[in-house]
Amino acid sequence: MIELRICEDGDWESIADPVEMGLPEQNVFQDSVGLTAIVDGEIRVVGGIWLVDEDTGYLWMKISKQISKHPKQLMRVLREGLAILDDSFGVPHILTYVDENFVQGDRLCRLMGLERTEESKEHENKRYFVYKLR
Repeated sequence: MIELRICEDGDWESIADPVEMGLPEQNVFQDSVGLTAIVDGEIRVVGGIWLVDEDTGYLWMKISKQISKHPKQLMRVLREGLAILDDSFGVPHILTYVDENFVQGDRLCRLMGLERTEESKEHENKRYFVYKLR
C-alpha cells in the first residue's frame, strides 16, 4: 500500500539508499512544497517543486533504491505526486536536471511526461540534461 503525504522534516534524511536524479541546488526546501511516498510503512520517495521564479518550478526528488522492487507502484506515485504538485503551483514551466550517465533517470522522466530539451548544464565536472514538463 502507498501513502502520499506532505513532506515533513527528516523525510529527506530517512532515505539511506538514494538514487538522486537531479542537479544539486541550494536549499530546495525553501520556497517549495514536497510530498513523501510511504510504501509498506517505509519512506521510499521524497519530491517536490521549488519555485525558481513566478514562471518556473524545479522538480526535485530523492528515490530509495528499494522502490525498484515495485516499479508499477513507483510510476503511479510519481505521476500522482507530480499531478498534485503541478495543480498546487500552476507555474507555466516545470523542469528538472538528470545526470547524463543516469539512464534510468532519463527513462523515468520520460515515463512521467517530461521531455528532454537540447539544453544541458555543467556542475562539478558533470553534465546534466534539462527535462521540461511543458
